[in-house]
Amino acid sequence: MFKSKDNAELAAGDLPQDSAELRRLLDLLPCFVGIHDSSNRVKWINHHGLALSDKDPSTILGKVCTDVMSCGKEGCEGCPVLQSFETGKPHSGRRQHTNGLFFETAAIPLLDEQENVTAILHYKHDVTKERNLHEQLQQAQKLESVGRLASGIAHDFNNLLTGIFGNVSLARINSRRPDQLEEALAEIERAAQGAADLAARLLAFSRKEGYSPRVLDLNRLLTGAHRIIGRVIGEDVEVVLTRDSAISSVHADPVQMEQILLNLAVNARDAMPDGGTLTISTTQERITASQSAPVRAGEYVVLAVTDTGRGMDETTRQRIFEPFFTTKEQGRGTGLGLSTVYAIVQEHQGFIQVESSPEQGTHFTIHFPAVVGEEVQEEPQKRLPLPRGSESIWVVEDEPMVRQLAVETLRKLGYQVQEAENGEEALALLRRSSDPPTLLLTDVVMPKVNGRDLADQLVRHHPSVKVLFTSGYAANLVGAKEIDGEHRGFLPKPYTQTQLAQRIRELLDR
Repeated sequence: MFKSKDNAELAAGDLPQDSAELRRLLDLLPCFVGIHDSSNRVKWINHHGLALSDKDPSTILGKVCTDVMSCGKEGCEGCPVLQSFETGKPHSGRRQHTNGLFFETAAIPLLDEQENVTAILHYKHDVTKERNLHEQLQQAQKLESVGRLASGIAHDFNNLLTGIFGNVSLARINSRRPDQLEEALAEIERAAQGAADLAARLLAFSRKEGYSPRVLDLNRLLTGAHRIIGRVIGEDVEVVLTRDSAISSVHADPVQMEQILLNLAVNARDAMPDGGTLTISTTQERITASQSAPVRAGEYVVLAVTDTGRGMDETTRQRIFEPFFTTKEQGRGTGLGLSTVYAIVQEHQGFIQVESSPEQGTHFTIHFPAVVGEEVQEEPQKRLPLPRGSESIWVVEDEPMVRQLAVETLRKLGYQVQEAENGEEALALLRRSSDPPTLLLTDVVMPKVNGRDLADQLVRHHPSVKVLFTSGYAANLVGAKEIDGEHRGFLPKPYTQTQLAQRIRELLDR
């Protein structure tokens, strides 16, 4: 921050004394530069800033910032200018402009002798290209991590399949003893759900999607990620979880949170080639305005990751978040892991700190803004009767076992069901049938005629038909957003009888 010119120079060096010349120089900068007075009135904006605002200077200059900018009377969420007026300290952040571009923005207060804010220097520059590059780097790093995950995933799937095969055998042996049969079936169901969860986690981690935050219990996510972290780092590293049960929720993207954990775990494993301990903990901390912190005051959930590895010197520590910087030998790392972690933390309006010294291990501390007073909603676990119906449903599925299960389930629920093993067979059924179905249940990805083309042809002749698509691919790969709507829905595989029955009834009742 700067003192006023009554007490000190605004900046060091041979700056022009003529304010007009200084403004001409600022006009040459390829970024937004503005000056706000103590009442937050816009006193001056450089040429680039005026072009960016796309407003006439007379409608901006002399006006209160929040009256003329697109953010409204309350100001933009986390506005650095308002934060600097509040704290008297510099603040920065990243946000998206109304034109779709992303900007790194900062505010630097000018203080008088009494430490009162007399003006704010406000600047921002376009980081859209850098952000897009970060996303590409992040996706590349994901793909690198997926390779590391493969052996751990295979190990877990083999264990789950062993449980399924074994309990199927037990079910056959105990078919005349209902109590033991029910126990074996319950174990099969648990193993199958575990396999489904693993597949969903791998798909979510590998897919390329936008930032999708929601209210999240970090402790619960850490518990779910514990096994996969253990598989990645190996059996010679002990993983210790220490969770504070009283922490608040966070507003975060769960896939990106898992990527943070996985990247830091892989980094720790590489620092402990002879084994060691990886400790992951959660706590909550309140940061006050008087503290020296790079973020605004408030409640924060703290995620800490500590290893007992080789550590690093100060020169290395200063560079670890740089893209492509790595201390590993050629072929063992891309240098993207920690830069990806840094980018994700920044996107979540948090901050990350690291402490380390040679042979003393490394300690990462990440602060995420807490969502105070808002709890994660639990899904009810009790079983309810499956919804029934009598409507006509066509089931089109190229996997015989899946088709058989869907047909049998729907018939037992009272529906009139016809089946086809592919899109061509379904179109033949359409040509020879006098009555169309009430609902079409179809796989999306099929040879020759896919589910979307089949649905389009059916609805073209019978507009009232409703369509429920299903697929084992990630939703973004089959265009789930495009095929969902008032008369169309999407059901991801694997699905249970309950999910199938509820989703069909829900779509039919629209």
